[in-house]
Amino acid sequence: MTFPATEACTLTLCNYDTIALARIQKEEGKIVAAAVWREIKPVIEGDPDYIIALNESHSFQDMALCTMERVSEDIDVHPFLIFERVGVSCAAISKFSPILKAYVTRQYQQGEIIHHGIHIPVILHQDLSALKKNTVWVLTRDKLTGKYSLTPQAPPT
Repeated sequence: MTFPATEACTLTLCNYDTIALARIQKEEGKIVAAAVWREIKPVIEGDPDYIIALNESHSFQDMALCTMERVSEDIDVHPFLIFERVGVSCAAISKFSPILKAYVTRQYQQGEIIHHGIHIPVILHQDLSALKKNTVWVLTRDKLTGKYSLTPQAPPT
């Protein structure tokens, strides 16, 4: 997400508990489309945090776990975990914990696929299952240190 440097702005993020598996299309290291998707549920008996993505096509596939968002009559999917070049009849297995981490950096572009750990300070580390339906944070920058922070604020009534 990109914020203007000199003006106030608002960003709304929605946490959806419905997960989809999608075949994605990439260009120049960025996701450009989630071409085909299907809603999925955790499938490992006794541990609902695990998700298995099986490639039953006839070729290698770039796949992603996505959140699902209803927009009017359509559903948009938003990739958050990518499995690149999953082989034919192969599975990608992920232990999924809904943790939101926020960073402030100019290192990455929106939609860019990150292939390694992020080595900058995290300004927010939040278990999404612990959030209320409406949660508001305020992004501020300390003029003396230049550091950013996110602080909770009561949602508007």
